[in-house]
Amino acid sequence: MSDDRGTVLGSFKFAARGVLEVAVAQRNMRVHLVAALLVAVFGSAVPLGLAEQLALLLAVFAVLAAEVMNSAVEEVVDLAAGGQEERARRAKDASAGAVLVLAVGAVAVLAVVLIRDWDLVQSGRSAVGKVFAVGMPLVLLSAFLVLPISRAEGVDLLAAMAGAALLLPLALFSKSLVFTAVAALAFAMCAAAAFARRGGD
Repeated sequence: MSDDRGTVLGSFKFAARGVLEVAVAQRNMRVHLVAALLVAVFGSAVPLGLAEQLALLLAVFAVLAAEVMNSAVEEVVDLAAGGQEERARRAKDASAGAVLVLAVGAVAVLAVVLIRDWDLVQSGRSAVGKVFAVGMPLVLLSAFLVLPISRAEGVDLLAAMAGAALLLPLALFSKSLVFTAVAALAFAMCAAAAFARRGGD
């Protein structure tokens, strides 16, 4: 088998595999993916300003990236120290703490945006309601897909197809196609994690 690690396409493939493996193995990553989808639905529903959009996007992707890095740190520490030494514990706790700090910061950013733009939410209740009517089932389907419980493969397939079908009306009602794309990406990761976990069983 040829090694395409040195190519651009290969780099993307291996990086995507790394993110997927973290989503399969780490409960916190799965929680962050569902939370990212929820934030993306909010961003799709409310016509936010550029600064608010950038703040939310940076917060979401910073948390996801930090969780991937935290998993990498834990693997390296376990490999180097076998996970038995006190220094190994401190390193892993510090890495997890960095994710916690970013997650709290992301919640703070969302709270500030929500408070600042509450008038937009209130004035556009009908449009916001349409997006959430489509978006919340999508969030629930993503949470179901990443839930590590035993179920028939056909159930996962139906859930993934239902979520994919909801993305079209979400895009039609959306106030921001960027956030809709983030929602689609987060849902795709949840579905991919569900099928990858099944393949590893």
